[in-house]
Amino acid sequence: MKSLKELNLDIVESYINDSTSTEFIVLQGDLGGHIKLNDAIEVLEGQTEYEPEQFPAVIYRPRSSDCTATIFSTGKVSITGVRHQSTAEKIYDQIKSSLAV
Repeated sequence: MKSLKELNLDIVESYINDSTSTEFIVLQGDLGGHIKLNDAIEVLEGQTEYEPEQFPAVIYRPRSSDCTATIFSTGKVSITGVRHQSTAEKIYDQIKSSLAV
């Protein structure tokens, strides 16, 4: 809100405060090691996509949630489409234990 005011914009604070909500959060993490993506698609339970010519990561949609996780060979993970941090952390832990990193 402060940043918007600094831009000298006409703002009705009550409208902004009443109309904002958290829809989805993004969790980013690091599994702490290199991931062999071809092996990852074999061990992850759920729907996985890996087309290295198109995108350099595994796209993972776990059965237990409507979220999407993107897993890179560097060990970086991005989890999107969750409404609660605890759900994202659960999926992250599930990925980490499945890949035994």
